[in-house]
Amino acid sequence: MLFRVAVIPAKIARPLIVRYHYSKCWPTGNFISFGAFVDGRFCGVATYGYPANSNNWKSIPGLRLNTSREMSELTRLWIADWAPPFVESRTIGASLRVLRRDALSRVAISYADPKQGHLGIVYQATNWIYLGQMKPSAQLLFSDGALMHKRAAFDRYGTDNPARLRSVDPGVRSACVPGKHKYAYPVDKALSGQLRMLSKPYPTRRPVEGFSFPEENDGADPISALSSPPQPDRARHRGQGE
Repeated sequence: MLFRVAVIPAKIARPLIVRYHYSKCWPTGNFISFGAFVDGRFCGVATYGYPANSNNWKSIPGLRLNTSREMSELTRLWIADWAPPFVESRTIGASLRVLRRDALSRVAISYADPKQGHLGIVYQATNWIYLGQMKPSAQLLFSDGALMHKRAAFDRYGTDNPARLRSVDPGVRSACVPGKHKYAYPVDKALSGQLRMLSKPYPTRRPVEGFSFPEENDGADPISALSSPPQPDRARHRGQGE
């Protein structure tokens, strides 16, 4: 079985993320995307961007970075459901090696969303450092079950007050949403010691199963970028911190 990773243009990655990733949206600040292939079949996308919060690069205590561009965020990970179980971890591993090889980042961060049932198992399997769970946040819960950050609601409706928003949705209410699990990876190995001093025990729900690491080529050297959109079959989201 041959596994490869290729740098792919946003025009290929974007429609796949919008269609298949649970978020249904393309992240802002994206600067590189990767496609995963098993025996030549396209089976997944990983995207990296600069953190949406411009001060996020200062958010890890004790981590010495010089500019915000030294931090990247694994913003989206989508893998087709037919793909072998090792694809998530191998895609992340190969993409991180490209970031290191091309000096595109010194540290990568990513988040696992508990409200999606995610703990960050794939990050644990690839030796990311767990920095802890962020604080719960107050969001708006709409009648159809959709959650919206209050900041996003204010930008869209001019208010984040549930009482005032009942003209939009009579059933809207405030909801306390658990904070996301935060992980970091030292792309620049010189930062390993700084990050490991901040490491916390991995969150667990059940024994980690389903990961294997075959001995074939790990795809660290990307193949030529694709020029036309692939057509995945039986595709759905898998990964992003499950």
